[in-house]
Amino acid sequence: MEDAPQRLRWQAHLEFTHNHDVGDLTWDKIAVSLPRSEKLRSLVLAGIPHGMRPQLWMRLSGALQKKRNSELSYREIVKNSSNDETIAAKQIEKDLLRTMPSNACFASMGSIGVPRLRRVLRALAWLYPEIGYCQGTGMVAACLLLFLEEEDAFWMMSAIIEDLLPASYFSTTLLGVQTDQRVLRHLIVQYLPRLDKLLQEHDIELSLITLHWFLTAFASVVDIKLLLRIWDLFFYEGSRVLFQLTLGMLHLK
Repeated sequence: MEDAPQRLRWQAHLEFTHNHDVGDLTWDKIAVSLPRSEKLRSLVLAGIPHGMRPQLWMRLSGALQKKRNSELSYREIVKNSSNDETIAAKQIEKDLLRTMPSNACFASMGSIGVPRLRRVLRALAWLYPEIGYCQGTGMVAACLLLFLEEEDAFWMMSAIIEDLLPASYFSTTLLGVQTDQRVLRHLIVQYLPRLDKLLQEHDIELSLITLHWFLTAFASVVDIKLLLRIWDLFFYEGSRVLFQLTLGMLHLK
């Protein structure tokens, strides 16, 4: 169930920032990116109403701007990638039923989400040949497809790859996410010294656990309801949210 008062707060904010009368504002009249402000941040922190997530995620992440500015349409990218018989395409095919096997949308080759996931992942592999395919992108894309239209899920993935996460996050070397694991280790030394001591005493390599958290933006870790709230923040603030959440979870443990 949606939080009706929170939905009204969002509507009031959008109407105020766009100088429209109550009830007169439609999504096609709302800017492709929303002006950053403390008010907007406080609304994101309080949660995005579920029915508004597709439109707001596209604007907060910059994905809608990418979609509008792209020289190639999603349809053209899909067409260019459809006959692509690369190693990435073969690996995508192997992983389609492994990505989210317990979800009816991805449980079998006849499931509604499987051809959509295939097209999105092959399109990404074609558009970003230096990345190709990474299992982390599969999990994130599958979760996005549960809530967004296929084309919008693709442009959200583009925003994640290009803007929300550091470069080379999903590359074959995983250089970006490996770097973030080293940053996380330094933050643990600074903010969680007792945990740091335990990790050293027992010779535990924490990145064996946390790397996958970062690589899937927590899609493979938490319940879907919590994931939606995490992604509300992630699409607004970027990768810093992954650090904040990880430190918070480790502190609780």
